[in-house]
Amino acid sequence: MIQIGQEIHNRYKVIKKLGSGNFSQTFEVEDLLGINSSNLGKMKVLKVLKLSYYSNSKMREKVVELFQREVEVLKQLNHPGIPRVEPDSYFRFVPNKNNQDDFLHCLVMEKIDGLTLEEWLGQNNQLITEAQAIDWLKQLIVIL
Repeated sequence: MIQIGQEIHNRYKVIKKLGSGNFSQTFEVEDLLGINSSNLGKMKVLKVLKLSYYSNSKMREKVVELFQREVEVLKQLNHPGIPRVEPDSYFRFVPNKNNQDDFLHCLVMEKIDGLTLEEWLGQNNQLITEAQAIDWLKQLIVIL
């Protein structure tokens, strides 16, 4: 899988793991090349699809299809609350050069500064109020 400090796709250096779920893992990466000088050294998020979760090959194909669809949708959206992706943001990465058939589906996207919900809850040590939940939902509606 992906290791901290590893260079991915001859462009990204893995800085730290951000999270993991049943379907994917996310990492903070540094853009070593950048499309232009403003992206050079910029921190981004790498999302890696975890196909090992699926034993059925048809399910794997469907999950990859949905992942690629997510990439295409993100390319079309333009909102400060949605991470931007570049044209070459989706790629397949071979972590083990001895096994070219074993590759990972990857997506690199803009890293949006701010707290995750989990971090916010940890810092505030309380649940959100009803008014705050409604405010956040209104913000989500505008984004979507």
